[in-house]
Amino acid sequence: MKYDIIIRGGTVLDGTGNPGYRADIGIKGRKIAAIATRLKGRGAKTIDATRRCVCPGFIEIHSHCDQEILDAPEAPNYIRQGVTTVVGGNCGFHKFPLRKLFGGLSKLRRTVNFGCYAGHGTIRKQVLGLATRRPSPTEMKRMCALLEREMRAGAMGLSSGLIYIPGRYSKSPELVRLAASAAKHGGLYASHIRSEGANIMAAVKEAILIGRKNRMPVEVSHVKLSGKKVWGKTSAVAALVEEARARGLDVTLDQYPYTASSTSLAILLPGWAMVGGKTALRERVQDPALRRKIRADMSHTRYSEGERLRNTYIARYRPNPKIEGKNLAEILRMFGKKPTATNGAQLVIDLETEGDASAVFFTMNEQDVESFMRLPYVMVGGDSRIQTKGRGVPHPRSYGTFARVIARYVREKKTIRLEDAIRKMTSLPAQTLRLNGRGLLKQGMYADMAVFDYARIADKATFQKPHQYAAGIPFVLVNGEPVVEKGRFTRARPGMILYGPGKV
Repeated sequence: MKYDIIIRGGTVLDGTGNPGYRADIGIKGRKIAAIATRLKGRGAKTIDATRRCVCPGFIEIHSHCDQEILDAPEAPNYIRQGVTTVVGGNCGFHKFPLRKLFGGLSKLRRTVNFGCYAGHGTIRKQVLGLATRRPSPTEMKRMCALLEREMRAGAMGLSSGLIYIPGRYSKSPELVRLAASAAKHGGLYASHIRSEGANIMAAVKEAILIGRKNRMPVEVSHVKLSGKKVWGKTSAVAALVEEARARGLDVTLDQYPYTASSTSLAILLPGWAMVGGKTALRERVQDPALRRKIRADMSHTRYSEGERLRNTYIARYRPNPKIEGKNLAEILRMFGKKPTATNGAQLVIDLETEGDASAVFFTMNEQDVESFMRLPYVMVGGDSRIQTKGRGVPHPRSYGTFARVIARYVREKKTIRLEDAIRKMTSLPAQTLRLNGRGLLKQGMYADMAVFDYARIADKATFQKPHQYAAGIPFVLVNGEPVVEKGRFTRARPGMILYGPGKV
């Protein structure tokens, strides 16, 4: 038999979690045509995978790629990690409307496969703006209608971001009602829950409640224990999830393999200060009394320890790129101020009134990261976006998440088995997202594949120098076409749009 590509002599890790085995893989068109100990026949192209591992392409279940994919459809920081599928629209926000996003993307040649959620925050803002109140019955119907339109356009489900504006203004009944519109079309509910710190138990319970009320799958985004007061409580979170799973509710979680998170610096501001958005915030800080109250609220909750200033780094700030990569204490000293709680709070206020800052927060514990990773229903998700090399000082997860799991937590620390790590990055997210034909190396499946050197695979990106591609992944194929070959990008752009089950 003649194949388009034969991958010979590799150790096949098929994504199921079963032990690897030596085999050849034959590819015809977009799909895997055969897997055998020794394939007879020849290929138009042969890839020598001797002493290398061959696995399904990694699936990035939690990204924000919808924000850049129209401008950067080649997604280089993902492809070089072995990622072949990215899912955007997480944390409650998506490019609206999806019909326009998918339409624009269909006219472009894409490197990766792309799917997207519809975001609760985006839908809410379309109807209520930044209002803090509950939606009226009429407004709730409009929100549901908008979401159903997005589901018919191809959304994979509903995402929420309940620490962000306007998501933080919502109550559980609103989320239950809206999620029902996603469930009707076979979608799942993915949530950046309301708290990852002191109130994490209540936040996880809320996510489970929304899934249970609608009999729909629930995916808790980038699970973590943020802050020393909750370190070590992984078993308590796991108990909630496992109780729900035992009752038949499909609950999964994803995580990134780092002890630092990254998001907007604005999350440090009290919720009431952000009501009405940036314009209202600028007006409030002009009032000395309100400015003092904002600082006091921040000092009491977030900046009571000098450690907070040292552990918060600016990743991106367009008005003043010189502060990128520096922590708040260092920035205060740059400006000739002492690193006190009050000065730290005022610095955050100043940065947010003058622009939009993204930040990296060191708030997690390594033991908790490993404990979550050992749970069989926890996937890997980078929580990142498409990066432009040299722009800002982003979290290294943008470049290193998937390679880091194998290099650090399998090879070095032996936290989990290699076969389990591959499953967490391939078949488990494919199963969670209902991606038929992906996530496994089997005959008839799409040929999304990564070939890596187990001894050399490594995340090179660091917090100081994040713009570095992962190493040790010489070949990456998307839908049967090499997009990385011998460690170099090809010109192939074979990615597909992956629509949700409600697509009309």
